[in-house]
This record gives sequence, C-alpha cells and structure tokens, in this order.
Amino acid sequence: MPELRHLRHFVVAAEELNFTRAAARLHVVQQSLSATIKQLERELGVRLFDRTTRVVRLTAAGEDFLPAARHVLTEAEHAFASARVTAEMRPELSVGFSFAVDDQARYQFLERFIGEHPTARLSIQTAASGELLDLVESGDLDLAVTFCPVERNGIELATVMQVRVWVQLSEAHRLGRLESIELADLRDEVFLLAAEPGGAGFNEWLLATCRDAGFVPKMSYRSAAAMNIRINDLPPDAVTLAVWQPLVGAHGSTLRPLRPETTAPYVAAVRAGADGPPRHAFDSVVASGPLVAEFMRKRETTALESKSVLPTDD
Repeated sequence: MPELRHLRHFVVAAEELNFTRAAARLHVVQQSLSATIKQLERELGVRLFDRTTRVVRLTAAGEDFLPAARHVLTEAEHAFASARVTAEMRPELSVGFSFAVDDQARYQFLERFIGEHPTARLSIQTAASGELLDLVESGDLDLAVTFCPVERNGIELATVMQVRVWVQLSEAHRLGRLESIELADLRDEVFLLAAEPGGAGFNEWLLATCRDAGFVPKMSYRSAAAMNIRINDLPPDAVTLAVWQPLVGAHGSTLRPLRPETTAPYVAAVRAGADGPPRHAFDSVVASGPLVAEFMRKRETTALESKSVLPTDD
C-alpha cells in the first residue's frame, strides 16, 4: 500500500521533472528518491516516469495519477491541521508525580495549567523519580514532577521549589521523644532507603547531605516503591529523611524537624526540545513552584503549631 511519503516524493519529482532538484527539495539523497518512485510504480503496477540521461517525463499514467496524488496530500494536510488545532484546543497530557507529591500538592502544581487550558485532559500517575525519568525519556509521559532526580541526557530539568526535609522514624525509636533532631545526631543510626535505581537520586542526595554534616551514613536497603517517602513500618532501630506528609503519623511512624533546617528539590522534567502543550505544562508547573512551596510550608507550620507531629507529654 503506497504511503503519503511515496505520494509526496512523486508529486515533487513530477513538478521538478529533475530527480536531482526534487531530491534537494525533499532533503533526501537522489538514490533514495529513485528507490521510492520505483517502489510506488511496483505498488501501482504502472510506470510513472520516462527517464533518460537528459530528460525526465511523466508517462500517460503519471499524468493521470498526478491530480489524484495532489488531492490525497491536500486532504491529508487538512486532516493534520485539524488534528493540530484540536490538540491545541483540547490537549491530552500524561503527567507523572513522585511519591513525595501528595494529592493536594499535585492539584496545586496543575491548577495554573488547568486554568489556562480548561479543556485539557490529564492522565496522572505516580512512581519513583528514576522510573518517572524513564517514562519521560521514552515518551510515555509528557511531564513529570520528581524528587531529587539524577540528571540525564535528553531530559530538561528545572527546580520548581526546595522543601524542608524531616527525620522520619518509628514512634518507638529512642529519638522519638525529641522535639527536633540534629543531623549529626544520626551518625550512629541506620538509614533505611530504597534499593537502586528507584531511589538513586534521593540516595545520592542523602549521602551528600550527611557527608556535609561530617559523617557517612549507615544504610540498609529495601525494595518498596515509595521507600524514601512513606515508610509506614520503620523498625525501631532505623531512620530516614523525608518530606512532610499529612498521613505519616497515622501509620506508626512520625516526623521530627531537622536542625539545622535542610531542604531538598522538587524538579520538573520534560523531554529536551518539547513544545506545544507539554512545554506549556512544564512552564506552568515551574511557575507554580513558589505557590506550592508556600502551601506546603503552611501545612507544616500548622502541624507544628498543633503539635500533631511532635511527641505528647504523657
């Protein structure tokens, strides 16, 4: 079955009646153009050109086929243009979020884009940051908001905000009665982390942060998907660092403020060179960063003031 490419090559060759000039217009080599025309002739069962070393002419069959080929290309261009307009008016996007981004924060990130594109259809999924970057790279995601990602070729990254990091530990941990914890006080603790590669970015960040505090952390690895963010079954002898989550205290683990205050990045990711709706969404998410950061900080402050993440006096 002839393809649009075959028809386009035929029409340009028919207009130029010179395969060298036609190949230049099409930005292909002359041998490729000749092969395409021969394949089209085989598909149709007729010869479309008479060629000599000096002259290229359309055959009678070629003359008859030219208007029909032009018509098909014109209709195809109209269809493509219509699809592009529809995509602009009602874009469909696949957006990924790190497990570190809860439902409320996800809406805050997308609120600006939805306001500017009210007919947009969004597909949302969550995964570890390493997996999100894989999906952006493969084209299965148009955009992702990741946590402490590792840079890679072909993906554009932009930090949208820095968030405060807390110590997460079991309520039964010996440090659980403290109102705040210095990072250096964790030098003898075991840090429970996700196994590579899903936790690669966060794990590298944590290792560098602990080294800046003067020690190399002891690490134990587990393969749970959300390991670094929501550890609901932290053993009494292990800790980790995490961003604040509203439901952490409901699962047997708790959060304590870290001294001095330490932050980690949320980073938007899109394929390098992306344009159209994915670029618009990326720019909107980056622009929303300060508002989301303020929203998250207010939630943390409310939790601190209510003592909901701090130990009781009983």
